[in-house]
Amino acid sequence: MTSLLERKWTSVLNQPIHHVLNVVFIAVHGAVVMWRILKLVVMYLLSHQIKIPTLRNTSAETMQADGRELAKTPLHLIIIIGEKEYNCDSIVDMLVWSFFIGIRYVTISSKSIILRNQCQIRFEERCLNLSSTFITSKTKFHSDYMFATGNQDFNVIFTTLKKSKAEFMNVCKEICTNKTRSSVIKLDSIDHLVKEKTGNILEPDLGLCFGPYYSYYSCQPWNIRLTEFLHLPTHQKIKYCNFLASLHKFAACKQRVGV
Repeated sequence: MTSLLERKWTSVLNQPIHHVLNVVFIAVHGAVVMWRILKLVVMYLLSHQIKIPTLRNTSAETMQADGRELAKTPLHLIIIIGEKEYNCDSIVDMLVWSFFIGIRYVTISSKSIILRNQCQIRFEERCLNLSSTFITSKTKFHSDYMFATGNQDFNVIFTTLKKSKAEFMNVCKEICTNKTRSSVIKLDSIDHLVKEKTGNILEPDLGLCFGPYYSYYSCQPWNIRLTEFLHLPTHQKIKYCNFLASLHKFAACKQRVGV
């Protein structure tokens, strides 16, 4: 075995110098490439395969601490679901996470008109399973922005994309009816009319768009003027770590408000 290695090494030394340099260069280059690939694989495993607890073994204290660590927390979160299939458990998970993190208003915008009843039932069941019945006493479910201005600690508003389109048309008709001359149509008057028709609730700070397309899915344009949007491919079986990562992205972004 030793003599075989010696013969091979001797044959390499007997080659012209440029051949030896080529072999050395290829060996070093291959080692660098393999190191980079190994580094990328390790980084991928660390970022995707670390098991971060989900709702069922994430305590309320942990989520509250996560909320305090955020540089800024959205006061109003809108969750836009543009998928055909709905997962009530995943939606309820996001509602419970929002409650403990400190988000006061959450709007669920979808194509389903029965999603509110289903999610409200699942939400109450989840709170019972968590032995956190105080959540239900501090939570109010609404079907319209007009009734979401109460003193509840946590408000959940359900709206449909079809309803948003109808409200948009009604406001446009109202503007055209009340204002006959274009010179008197001002931004302040339109803003006042919109708030009269749709409630005086604050515009969403953060929007999470779930679905195959990065779209607002017919959300009312006057409600998303200052909203920071993030796109996620699906809400199905969303993990707490993904939801929290979106909040960290929002906390790190600089909202220039058109400046």
